[in-house]
Amino acid sequence: MIQITSGDGIRLALHHMGGEGDPLLIVHATGFSAPVYQPLADLLVQRHSVYGIDLRGQGDSDRPSSGTYDWAQFGLDVLAAQQYISSVSPPDTPIFGFGHSCGAQSLLRSELILPGGFTQLYLYEPIVAPPNIAGSKEVSSPLVDLTLRRRSEFESKEEALANFRSKPPIATFTDASIVAYVESCMRDSGNGKVVLKCLREDEANIYSSMADVDTYDRLPEISTMSLIASGEVSQTFSPDYMKELASRMGECEYQMIEGADHFGPMVTPELFAELILSEFS
Repeated sequence: MIQITSGDGIRLALHHMGGEGDPLLIVHATGFSAPVYQPLADLLVQRHSVYGIDLRGQGDSDRPSSGTYDWAQFGLDVLAAQQYISSVSPPDTPIFGFGHSCGAQSLLRSELILPGGFTQLYLYEPIVAPPNIAGSKEVSSPLVDLTLRRRSEFESKEEALANFRSKPPIATFTDASIVAYVESCMRDSGNGKVVLKCLREDEANIYSSMADVDTYDRLPEISTMSLIASGEVSQTFSPDYMKELASRMGECEYQMIEGADHFGPMVTPELFAELILSEFS
């Protein structure tokens, strides 16, 4: 694990996930960590040197002392990773980005801070709030309520594994992804039990602030070659809205992934690796 620092001083964990070749940064969805995507990374290393960033308050990265989250600041986290990767790569090395959900939005925010920092982006279901709900908590309240009710402590990692293997949505992941989730998103609590690294209250605060970002209005500023994809059976945003996001960007296409839901990268990593490698060829 590599320790880097975000632009506002938050210490972040950056993982080199294997491989050689042009670097590719994976940015995770809310409540996860980069190592959860290791099964996907293992299929990308044939062509790329794969990195993954733990966004603030998640995985092995520090949480803001205030316990508050601004989705624009996730862009600072991604930018710190991009800057580190650039510093250890030969000049003019292309850097690719794959983002999932909040991670996809974070890549967009990074590009708004440093246009052209990434050569090309693959954005799976970016969480970009439409203007009609800007500043509204209505869109996030079900997620907040569900998160605050979630069980966060277990007697052991074995008990946690049994729990997550039996309950959706994580039960639908490949077993390697479930194991990676437990190993990288849980820690010893100090009393013999294990707890989620990302506090329930923090994850709820992340969801609460998802509509307080002006990403939608600023999409026309992004000219990086990009692809926005969504899953055929996902209930996150409609295909029409994902197409609308793509149409607002300078050079962006839309792709529908048959049979995929919002957690597709962990459910069918082989399919996603094939699509990513095809796009970045």
